[in-house]
Formats: sequence, C-alpha cells, structure tokens
Amino acid sequence: GGVSAMETGWQRPSFLEPFSWAVVCGQLIPSLAILGVGCAALCRLRAVLEVLDQSSSEVEKLREENAGLKAEVAELREKSNCVAQLAHEVRTPLNALLSCCTLLGD
Repeated sequence: GGVSAMETGWQRPSFLEPFSWAVVCGQLIPSLAILGVGCAALCRLRAVLEVLDQSSSEVEKLREENAGLKAEVAELREKSNCVAQLAHEVRTPLNALLSCCTLLGD
C-alpha cells in the first residue's frame, strides 16, 4: 500500500478549514439537478458526500485523540525519568551506608 496523509504529516490547508462535504452537497446537487443529472445519480452522489463528511469529522476526532495521547505519553515519560532520578539519588547514599556497616561489622 501507499503512504497515508497522516503518515506524511499532511494537514489540510487553513483556507479549507470551514470546508464541509455537506456544504458541497448542498451547493452541487441542485446545480446538477438543473443540468439534468438523474435522480439516482444525485442520490448516490449525496450518499458519497455524506460518507466523506462523516469521515472528515472522524479523522479530526482521531487527530485530537492522538494529540491528547502524545501529551499523556510525554507526561508519563517525564514522571518516569523523575522517579528514576529519585531512585538513583536514594540508592547511592544507601549503598555507601551499607558498605560502612559491613566494614564496621567485620
């Protein structure tokens, strides 16, 4: 398969942000009807455009969820690094104390 738009980091240009397939559908279908395009074709076109509109909103939701998950992962990674650093700071003096106790016991 090919590379998806999300894998390449492609994002819709800002001038398309208010874009909606429902708007396209609302403007395009009456024009096509005036031109004499058949009712069955218009119904199929409307169905396709509605699916595209739903897919666009689902992709946007997934992007938002992905951004939230990335933030959570970054926060957890930071906490993990903090705990590892703390463990190191505690372990080093404890090892020194244990060594001294061992030497005193001998």
